[in-house]
Amino acid sequence: MKGSTIAVLKQISKAKLVDLSDVVTLVDSEFTKEGFGFVNKAQIETEINKGRVIVARENGIIIGCRIGIDTVWNMVVTKSKRGQGVGKTLIEYIRPRTIRVKNTPIGHLSKAQRDKFPDPTGFYEAMGYRFWGSAYPRNFWQRAGDKAKFHSRGELPHIAVYKDERALLGKHVMRYTWHGIIVNLICRAPFHKGVKRNCRILLPNGSFMIVPLRALRKLK
Repeated sequence: MKGSTIAVLKQISKAKLVDLSDVVTLVDSEFTKEGFGFVNKAQIETEINKGRVIVARENGIIIGCRIGIDTVWNMVVTKSKRGQGVGKTLIEYIRPRTIRVKNTPIGHLSKAQRDKFPDPTGFYEAMGYRFWGSAYPRNFWQRAGDKAKFHSRGELPHIAVYKDERALLGKHVMRYTWHGIIVNLICRAPFHKGVKRNCRILLPNGSFMIVPLRALRKLK
């Protein structure tokens, strides 16, 4: 398996317009078929033109793709190549800060799709990502008969958001105590005294919690 992963890594690159048809076919045959959603061809073409589609090849054939650089919006690996490190190399090629993925089998799905719908949490946590919460799907297409309808936001927050713990610790981090435990306060900018709000802390065991800012004490 290790040799297979290395071989794939040598054939991973940003997609070009000549890859458009193969990427669309892969997304339609795997990603959409399994109930993760429909990605419009024009949308994929736009992302390729902007350099935001990464593909993995084996013997010149595309076996996996990822859409998004700093934030991964979609990722798919052909079923016969899963469990061989293809998805991991797609993520690690240019490590994103955020990954968004549908983790709840809702929408126009068949019973078979619902029964086989996978939970990706373990896959991303093994690479150092942490579940950050649920969000609404944004800017997506949904098939309606022979046509597709565009939605700027979905009706339910069924998108799981994962954040790169290493990238988070590279942001503004302050050390506090919380009930006698030394914790890292993770935030995008310093919190100011007197601000009443919740904040996210990183516990020593690697898990995250949301607590009131007033519950923390600055480490001296």
